[in-house]
Amino acid sequence: MKIYYLTQPLLKNSLDKIYIFNEKNEKVGHLKRFFNGKSRFLIDLIFGEFFVHLNIYNENDELIYEINEKLNLNIKELFRSKWLLNKISSDEIYSGIILEKSLIKTNPRFILRHNNRSITLTGDIGDKTSRIYDEENNLISTIERTNFVPKKVKISIKEDNDLNYLLIIGFYYLFDLKR
Repeated sequence: MKIYYLTQPLLKNSLDKIYIFNEKNEKVGHLKRFFNGKSRFLIDLIFGEFFVHLNIYNENDELIYEINEKLNLNIKELFRSKWLLNKISSDEIYSGIILEKSLIKTNPRFILRHNNRSITLTGDIGDKTSRIYDEENNLISTIERTNFVPKKVKISIKEDNDLNYLLIIGFYYLFDLKR
């Protein structure tokens, strides 16, 4: 298993870079929240995680993924968030969707759909470990929170998996922001 570490900021709506390190303590990328204007930042500050947008960068500070929250104006989906995932690279543009499928807040569940695959991230309010499974219910990754303040996170990813480690880490960070 490949192991990655990150330290999350104390404030969830922080716009600081969150650096990702491998087991050799080398920087392998970073995450950065962004807002589409100062008014959205203020709304998010008042209401808490109302707009969640995320950029994911590689070790060369090149933008790899962009995750934008899509506002649901449908009454059925008003309280469930949905994000559009865009892969930005020189040779391809890739898209996917991330859905919040939690039935109750104590057992949050997010689903990432891309390339005709469905990846599920589950957590429990009493457990410090979150898990990512594929559609056959095979474990892809485990994520452990080790400290409370500042929140340190250890991500273990199986090596035989075809998902990018930055996508997995960004998927978890989005999950943790909305939890």
